[in-house]
Amino acid sequence: MKKITLFLVAFLTVGTAFSQITVEKLWEFSAATTPTSTKPSWLAADDGRSMVMRDGKLYIMMRTTTSVKIIDTKAADITAAVTTPTSLTLSGYLTGSNCLSFTDDGQLLGGSYAGATLKVSKINLTTGVTTQLLENLPEAGIGRFDYFSSYGDFSSTGTGYIISSTCPSAGAGGFNIYKWDFTNGTIADQTVSTKTVRSAVFGSSSMIVPVDANSYFVMSASTNPELFTMSGTNTQFANVFVSQGAAAASGMATFELNGKKYFIRTEGRFGGMSFYDINSGVASAVKLTASTPVLGATANTTVKTSIVTEKISANLVNIYILAPNNGIAAYKIYDFGTGIANPTSDNRIKQTSTGIEVILDSKSLVEIYDIKGILIDKNTVTGSYSHYLNNGVYIIRINGKATKFIK
Repeated sequence: MKKITLFLVAFLTVGTAFSQITVEKLWEFSAATTPTSTKPSWLAADDGRSMVMRDGKLYIMMRTTTSVKIIDTKAADITAAVTTPTSLTLSGYLTGSNCLSFTDDGQLLGGSYAGATLKVSKINLTTGVTTQLLENLPEAGIGRFDYFSSYGDFSSTGTGYIISSTCPSAGAGGFNIYKWDFTNGTIADQTVSTKTVRSAVFGSSSMIVPVDANSYFVMSASTNPELFTMSGTNTQFANVFVSQGAAAASGMATFELNGKKYFIRTEGRFGGMSFYDINSGVASAVKLTASTPVLGATANTTVKTSIVTEKISANLVNIYILAPNNGIAAYKIYDFGTGIANPTSDNRIKQTSTGIEVILDSKSLVEIYDIKGILIDKNTVTGSYSHYLNNGVYIIRINGKATKFIK
């Protein structure tokens, strides 16, 4: 499998430790798969607008059929699980469905599609019956609601909130972010609990990712991600986002790895991702070197790609991305190493006139990466190992232990 190692911080001094992560593809079913497309037949042009994860299963909202596709990512046969997923047909309150969100206590919520009235329902995971939870029509001229998110425990003893940012509709509105507070499973005020007004309008497919009880990320297909607080203040990312041009789309997620915070942004409409270190805050964000490839190039009129994360352990996270009409893929992201040793600290590694030589006293796995994290060579060897290298800086891993090497 192809690996892409993403370096967060350049070398400061010889022997200084730095952070890095490795991205490895688990599986892909897409229009970009060669020599033959493996894009699932159910993933059509206007479907798969929203995807969430719970207990190893992906839940994907299918707007045109008012149903939810369920993919068991732990299935022994992942091809069958993706190409012929379980289908949960929705009935009752919710029609024209667009969005999904899981509450912390495991309730699946569904949302209406592109309307000035935000309609949110609870979805019975056994029967597919939907029951009204929230129906709100704010003041005139606010635009429309495309997507919403939930945060917290919505049980009879919990607290949380539903939050949604508006989009322009017929040239009007698109400035507002609305929040409805939940206590003990009910909304005290169906109208609105909090309203934040942005100074500039959001674009289409505006979406929100909650961080905690007091803050959230928000972006649209035509606006870069920002970090907002519930008091209405916002923080811009460092100058790390490049223009996506006509193929712009919304799509983002966050995760932690070994106690460090990271941010993911979609690279356009076709399923690529870029990664950012936000451990020092979004105003000091660092864009990582590499990104994942796109899943196709066919029309995605939803102008959105869904990205969800699944924490496996402190140093391992799975990432899933879905690009409507193009494909779906899974990656695992893990810590490349807690630090890089001084290049002279491992006397088994020697510089030669043509590259590198490693002297081994037992069978060992040797990996060589360039400074951008691209895997150059990987071999299990006994005795000695040598490889041609141009002048530059490299990372050598011997049985998982990483060392910086300068040729």
